[in-house]
Amino acid sequence: MITKDMEFAVQWVPEQKDMTYIGMVNKGACRMLLAKCYLATGQWQKAKEQMDILISQSGYALMQNTFGTFYPGGEPQTWSVNRNVIWDLHRCENKLIAANTEVIIL
Repeated sequence: MITKDMEFAVQWVPEQKDMTYIGMVNKGACRMLLAKCYLATGQWQKAKEQMDILISQSGYALMQNTFGTFYPGGEPQTWSVNRNVIWDLHRCENKLIAANTEVIIL
């Protein structure tokens, strides 16, 4: 039933770029969950097809450079912080900014 619901959602839910608010249910998020449903049910080719569409046709891209906000000296002093893409992806203030091309679902 979940797989059928996600197939329906991928067909009808709008793309994030066509929505006013960031973080609402969007086609990319539905496509990602549909691919997970296919993986869970052993439908490998269908999962691959959904992920190929998500990667190449949905406007998402892996982050390759640092982005967003960083406060030198303002981070916890428990350990030294070396800024990198993974650090930036997990900063609360960077999750929903336009520069973050990886965000699909929170």
